[in-house]
Amino acid sequence: MSYRLCVHPGIAPQWERLAAGGPMLTTPGWLRAMAGRLGGRTLTFVVEQDGEACLAVHATVQPVPRPGELFDLHHVLVSEAPALPLTDASRAARAELSGRAELSGRAASDPSRWTPNLLVMLPGYECLPVGPAATSSAALAVAVDGILGWAADAGIATVAFLYTRPDATALTGALSAAGFVATPLSLTWDLPVPSDGGFDAYLASLPRKRAAEAGRELARLTANGVRLRHLHGDAIPPFVPVLARLRGQLVSKYRGRCDELAERGRLESLLHDVAGGRAEVVLADAGDAVVGFALFAPFADGWQCLALGYDYTDPRSRFAYFGTAFYGAVPLASAQGVRRIGYGQGSARAKQDRGCVGTPLTAWLHSTDPELMATARAAATATVLIPGDGRSPAEASPAEASPAGRKPA
Repeated sequence: MSYRLCVHPGIAPQWERLAAGGPMLTTPGWLRAMAGRLGGRTLTFVVEQDGEACLAVHATVQPVPRPGELFDLHHVLVSEAPALPLTDASRAARAELSGRAELSGRAASDPSRWTPNLLVMLPGYECLPVGPAATSSAALAVAVDGILGWAADAGIATVAFLYTRPDATALTGALSAAGFVATPLSLTWDLPVPSDGGFDAYLASLPRKRAAEAGRELARLTANGVRLRHLHGDAIPPFVPVLARLRGQLVSKYRGRCDELAERGRLESLLHDVAGGRAEVVLADAGDAVVGFALFAPFADGWQCLALGYDYTDPRSRFAYFGTAFYGAVPLASAQGVRRIGYGQGSARAKQDRGCVGTPLTAWLHSTDPELMATARAAATATVLIPGDGRSPAEASPAEASPAGRKPA
């Protein structure tokens, strides 16, 4: 059995075949919709077995720091990273580490020291190999060793595999064996949808205090004159200009800037390339104005939340996030037999309070720069994620989705 690694610019022609039957984030439609989201130069590393492609991973070369972005290595691995679901003690410990590094003049505290780097992950903020050998320890070892060799030949000191899931044991075993440092990174959130009982069963699954709070939030929406409405399939495209405007407000709020025309194009691609004309949208109407929306796409036995948007200039949009993303979506999903709604990362407390269960995601870093490796090891020791088991935390939840730096859902 002979393996070899090949490197393709862009998305390799074998990707569609290798990704067939895989998660939504690996589909060609998703990659088309998210093209350019990670910036840099896109590469596909393909492992061949006896001349036949059997495994592929998506990567980008990051030439410069991207402050605040959740694919910027300095930001997510050593800074306080306010958008990541870290415990308060963990955030304080990382701040102390950064402070000590600055006082000692260590260059590892400079974000530019972490670039250029090779970033192995999908634009959906997960690292998911595709192909029949995606769980083969031997094939993944060839991929990891070959990627490190390619980076060294390209003069790139630092390689990172970001957002690996706990069940990716063959991949993480290969990374560990190659000397990568593992750091707890984030949580991705899924909401179990009751098979019977619809919204009432959903409320009954929440702690009593949270269920009561949900009732109060719905009452406040009603008091604000907000009505939740459902759009499906062909009814959605005429609303794209409105959705793009609302989406633009959300992106501007959390990233500080937005190209509304680009967001409109991305929404159209999500509807066509990802949802295949089967999208579901929950609107928040206030009189004749739309003040919020949540867009979902069906995939396998679940829905995935693809986009959100809200009118922050209209006070009636308060609580519209909860209404569109959760309270309006759950009864629709339940009625259609959907068992799970995926919400991705961000807004950890808000999602946890509304019954979502978090799956931990891990970062893996390798660098030929000993200072970067030492800094990464120290930060990894200091980093702890909040629990993701869906229990309601004591502190209040934020009232917005999609914190700064990550792709807003």
